Amino acid sequence: MNSLPKKLKILGYTYNILYFKNMLEVDPDGKEEFWGHVSQLTKQIRIYDNGDYFTMWHSLWHEVGHVITTLFHLDDSEVEEDNNEKLMSLKAKYIEKMVDAFALCIVNVCFDNKLEFNKK
Repeated sequence: MNSLPKKLKILGYTYNILYFKNMLEVDPDGKEEFWGHVSQLTKQIRIYDNGDYFTMWHSLWHEVGHVITTLFHLDDSEVEEDNNEKLMSLKAKYIEKMVDAFALCIVNVCFDNKLEFNKK
């Protein structure tokens, strides 16, 4: 896991991965500091490059988790038959925590077992 990918194929879609030294540059609008960001429209994943591979892999897997939840419509903003904003907010927070836990576990397993990814 010594190098980070520039592209990832996720469920049939190819995502370009860009790395930025400034957290504000990770946000396409340049308004907020982000560790990572994914655009389904442009098929682009943006990651903050702080020089720490573990953190960067965590951010990358976190964004991959968002790709997966979006492709499977797990993060739809609609709450079944109820547009209650509080419920929508709770669902969004739950999904964010679930995606982050998934990402951290994947990275931890990879690093603890010194797994190497295919280098092309």
